[in-house]
Amino acid sequence: MAKAALAAVFLACTVIVQAETPANERNSWFGIRISQALWEPAVFNELDKLRQIGLQNSALFTGSLLANPADYFDYGNARQKMPFAELLFVFAGESNRGTINLGFGGSKPTGLDTSGLQYLNSQTFNIVSISNANQFSIFQSAELKHYEFGYDHEFYPFRGSPSLLSDLGFVLGLQLARDEFFADQYNTGTIRIDSGTMGSITSSSTSQINSFGSTEHNITTGDIHLGLVYRKKIGERFELEAGASFGAGKGQSNAIFTNFSVLTLGTSSFPFETSTEYSTDGDIRTSRFHLGMAYLLSEGMAINLHYGVTNRFYTPTSGSVKAGGIVTIENPASGPFYSQKDKLSTIGLEFQARF
Repeated sequence: MAKAALAAVFLACTVIVQAETPANERNSWFGIRISQALWEPAVFNELDKLRQIGLQNSALFTGSLLANPADYFDYGNARQKMPFAELLFVFAGESNRGTINLGFGGSKPTGLDTSGLQYLNSQTFNIVSISNANQFSIFQSAELKHYEFGYDHEFYPFRGSPSLLSDLGFVLGLQLARDEFFADQYNTGTIRIDSGTMGSITSSSTSQINSFGSTEHNITTGDIHLGLVYRKKIGERFELEAGASFGAGKGQSNAIFTNFSVLTLGTSSFPFETSTEYSTDGDIRTSRFHLGMAYLLSEGMAINLHYGVTNRFYTPTSGSVKAGGIVTIENPASGPFYSQKDKLSTIGLEFQARF
């Protein structure tokens, strides 16, 4: 079905080009764009927000029947520089233009870390346990990847008229994207446990807690966007383009945290392994802006200096949490749900072979 739809789009664009493009103009092209990207990846920066949606499952850790969700803070604000490559197929006529793009970027960052506070107040019948943990996580052997595929259709209703609006058009597009993060990690911190009955706390202990583990997180989104685009020829060899659009759609997120821990109490150490999987579905809102200037080297070749910014805001609306060690429990995610922001800025050169 997807291949048939893509073939239909390709055929429609080809018909438009044949019908509208003058014989002496080459407005269609195949392009390769090589960019330097600055990425603020939600797939890493917003990891702790996932833990907010169902930490009542932490009750399994203490053997409790009831527990209040934990609190985490200090969400990441890491920015990653990475190379980003795109393939573009542009089919243009006098008043219509279709663009298919396929992009990929990735990096292996070093020095990633997060810190946070976990608070858990649990109760089993009349026995109360209050835990406060400060944790610092260092990520090693990390990989970040970004994939995207999209189609934009531009329509210029005033093209050919003498008005100032002749170079202004509308753009309607579909964009699919997937982000992936994987890393080994080392966690260290302290945990304080106060326990007793509902009437009084009878014991308190502070211990060091260390663990090794891995984190996998991916976010997949799809949105339809609508906006304005402006394209104008300047002299014989320059072409200016600028555009902005806003979109909405759906997204899905999946994260797996695995830990092999050693809990030290006094002179005794206790190893244990736990894993937690978060799966969510939600809404996506997007905004995009781009600016470019192309220079025609010849009739069949051009080079384009391009700058673009894409913002995505993913807000989960439902999901599930699967947590445990020897025993695994899966529950619906009860919230709260927080928006996760992702920003990708690129600047680079596009080499165009025109036809």
